[in-house]
Amino acid sequence: MSKPIEVFISYAHEDRSFLKSLETYLEPLKREKLIQPWSDADISPGAEWQEAIGTHLNTAQVILLLISHDFMASDYCYSNEMKRAMERHNCGEARVIPVMVRMIPEGQWKRAPFNKLQALPKDAKPIEDWHPRTRAYASIVDGIYKAIEELTTKPIVPPSEPPEVEPPVLSERLPEVELSVTRNGKPTISLPDTDQAPTKGVEDIPRAIKSPPKTAPLASPPPAPQPSGISKNSRRIFTWRNLGIVVLVVLIVGGGIFALLRLPKSPSLPKTPSPTVVNSFSVYAGGLASRFRVNTDTLDHRHGWSIDKNGVLTLLYPSDQTWGSMFITVGDVALLGHRGSLDLSSYKSLEVEMRAEMNGQCVRLGIKDNTQRDNGGEITIPQCLTTAWSTVKLPLDTFAPTDLHHLYVVFEVNFFGDSSATVYLRTIRYSFSQVMLTPFPSPTPSAPVASPFNVYTNAGTPRNHFVPTGFEGDYGAITMNEQWTQDPHSSPTCIQVIYDGSTPQNAGWAGVYWQDLPNNWGNALGLTGYNLSRMSQLSFWVRGETEGQQLQFFVGGITGVYGDSLQPPVYAGNEATNYMVTLTTSWQLVTINLQGQDLTHIIGGFGWSMSQAANPQGVTFYLDDIIFT
Repeated sequence: MSKPIEVFISYAHEDRSFLKSLETYLEPLKREKLIQPWSDADISPGAEWQEAIGTHLNTAQVILLLISHDFMASDYCYSNEMKRAMERHNCGEARVIPVMVRMIPEGQWKRAPFNKLQALPKDAKPIEDWHPRTRAYASIVDGIYKAIEELTTKPIVPPSEPPEVEPPVLSERLPEVELSVTRNGKPTISLPDTDQAPTKGVEDIPRAIKSPPKTAPLASPPPAPQPSGISKNSRRIFTWRNLGIVVLVVLIVGGGIFALLRLPKSPSLPKTPSPTVVNSFSVYAGGLASRFRVNTDTLDHRHGWSIDKNGVLTLLYPSDQTWGSMFITVGDVALLGHRGSLDLSSYKSLEVEMRAEMNGQCVRLGIKDNTQRDNGGEITIPQCLTTAWSTVKLPLDTFAPTDLHHLYVVFEVNFFGDSSATVYLRTIRYSFSQVMLTPFPSPTPSAPVASPFNVYTNAGTPRNHFVPTGFEGDYGAITMNEQWTQDPHSSPTCIQVIYDGSTPQNAGWAGVYWQDLPNNWGNALGLTGYNLSRMSQLSFWVRGETEGQQLQFFVGGITGVYGDSLQPPVYAGNEATNYMVTLTTSWQLVTINLQGQDLTHIIGGFGWSMSQAANPQGVTFYLDDIIFT
C-alpha cells in the first residue's frame, strides 16, 4: 500500500485515557504504514484548532467515534464531528466505526444516527467492561485491520451519476401502407406511387429496422391517404393468386411496427449472461472433493481411524486416548510455511450434517489457517450429537482470529476422553447464510476438588490439570515448550515461554490461558472446569531470561455462555504496580490471593499476558510448580 489510510479519532476529553491506550495499540499499524491516526491531541501549539479538525475530518478515510455518555453529552463531538462524519459515511466518502468505550443508555444508542453501524469491540461490549482490557483493544485493532483490508481492496468512491446516452435515431421512415376492404369483402393493400416509394424494397424493411444508418435524414412524409376505400394514386395489388404475398407483407409490416413500439427509449449495453450463483462450497458431499485430504491423529499418534464409504465419512475414535482429531486439509499435511491454503473469506457459515452412534456424544468442531500451530490453540466449538442426522450451522466469525483468506484445515472434529466413540458425517460445506451460534445448556456443578490441585508440576504427569490452549492476541509470536529441562525450579522439567515481540496478528499484545476443556472459551457443554471453592490461593514460580521485563498473571475471567464463575479475573500484584510482575533471572515465588472469590466453576485455571509496547524486543520466561492450595 503506497499511502497510509488516515484515521480520524473523535472523542470526549473525559475519555482521554481510552484514546491514549487505543493509540498505543494502533502503533504497530502505524509503524507498518497501514494507517495514520489523528486526533485533536495532535494539533500543534498556536494552530487554529477548528480548522485543523475540519481539515482532517474531511479527508480521513476511516473515522472512529469513541462512544461514551460524555461523548453523547458533548455538543461539539455529537453535533459537529459526529454529524459531519455521518454525512461523509452516507455519501460513501468515509467509513465510520463506533468504538464503545463506556456504556450509554440503550435509548440513546437506538436514537443515534450511527446505531445501524457495526461497533467495536466485539459484540459492542464497552472497553470498560472487559477484563483484562487488553482483549478489548485487541478486538478493536482486529476490526480496524479488517476495515483497512476492505478499503485497500475496494476503495471508497463517492456515488456517481450514470453517463447520459442519446436515444437512437431512426434513419428512414417506413413506407406507409393502406389496408382496405372492398364491398365484396375482399381485402386490398395499397402502396404509394413509384415516385414516392422508399428506396428500399419490402424485403429490406426488417434490415432497416434492425440496423438503421445513423446519419441518414428522415424521408419526407408521404401524402395523407384519401378517404375512399381505394386511392386514385394507388394500384391494386391483391388477387387470390398472390394472397400469400399479401399475408407476408402484412406480417412484415406489422412486425416492423411492433418492433418500433418496443424500441427502448435509450440504448443499453448488451446483456451478458448472468453467472451461475453458487450458494455454497462443498468440502464433502457424497465424497471428498479432490483438493482435500482426510487425516487422523491421537495422543499416541494413532492414525487411519476414518472410513469414507457409500457417501458417509465415519470416524472411529479409539479408546485409551486423552484426545483425538480428524482434520481435513487443503492438500497433504505439511509443516508451517509449506502448507496449502484456500480463500473462503466470502462465506459466512460452516454447515455440517452429522450424527453419532450414541446419544449425547460430544465433540468439538473447528478450522485452522496455514499459520496456526498444531498445539490445539485454534478455536473450536463444542457440539453434542444424537443418533439422528442433524445439520450443525456455525458462524465463521466465531473462529476469529483464524484467517479465512488462508484456510489450511477446512474442518476438524476433536474428541476427548479415554472411551471410544463413533461419529458419521455426510455433508460439509461453506455457505453464504448468516447464522447465530446456539447457546449451550448450563454444565452440571461438580464437587469441590481437594487441595493441593496442580496446574503444572512436571511434563506429562497425570496430576496436571488445565491445558495451555487459549492462545490470544499475537498468538503467532508465542512459542511454548512444556518439557524444558534447563534449570527448572524442581526437576525434571519446567515450561519455557518465548514471545518474540512481533505482531503477526496486529494485536499489539499476546497471552495464553490454561483451560479445561482444551480451548474452552465458555461455550462447552457438560462437565467442564473444576470446582476450586476449597482453594484460597494459586502460587507459581517464574524467572526471566533477562531482568526487568513485565507481564501479568491471572486466574479466571473467561466469559462466554458458561464461562468462569470468577469474574473479572484476579491478578497477581497490586494496583500500585498496575498488577504487573517484574521478572528477575532467579526463580521467584508469586502468589495470587483467591480468598472470598467464587471458584465454583473455573475453566481458565491460569493465564499470562503482556503488551508489545512494553516489551518491543520480546520476552523469554520460565514457569514451574503452578499449584492451587
